[in-house]
Amino acid sequence: MGVHEGVVDIPEHQKAGHAQRDYQRRPGRPGTRLAKVPGRIRDEDIELVRSRSPIGEVVGEYLQLRSAGGGSLKGLCPFHEEKTPSFNVTPARGLWYCFSCAEGGDVIAFIRKIDTLGFTEAVERLAAYEFHRYQHVPDADRRTAEEQAPA
Repeated sequence: MGVHEGVVDIPEHQKAGHAQRDYQRRPGRPGTRLAKVPGRIRDEDIELVRSRSPIGEVVGEYLQLRSAGGGSLKGLCPFHEEKTPSFNVTPARGLWYCFSCAEGGDVIAFIRKIDTLGFTEAVERLAAYEFHRYQHVPDADRRTAEEQAPA
């Protein structure tokens, strides 16, 4: 049976109730069932990591930044040799840009480029950085936070 006999075959991924999230079409096989993508990170988790990773602190781990006025930071670009700072970080917008080599992006793009990682690995590294940052709160600060927390 097929289209010529008045019956249309509906692929599994288009049938009602089938969740398309975390699925990707297998190349070269139109109409086939979608394959689950291993290691896919949910968009909500990516946004959470991006919002909780302060770009000024993350970039500051790799290079020395100083104030550029207007809330921006500047430093020497780590991606090429230079003597005058052309690398700018704007924490309010969560972006970085180098005016010499025309590279730029968000905190994930910076980690990807400087550590030569894939997207998933960069997000995982930033998530681990955030976890590590919150795990090492001094005991005095932890007690103060617990005392101030509503009961």
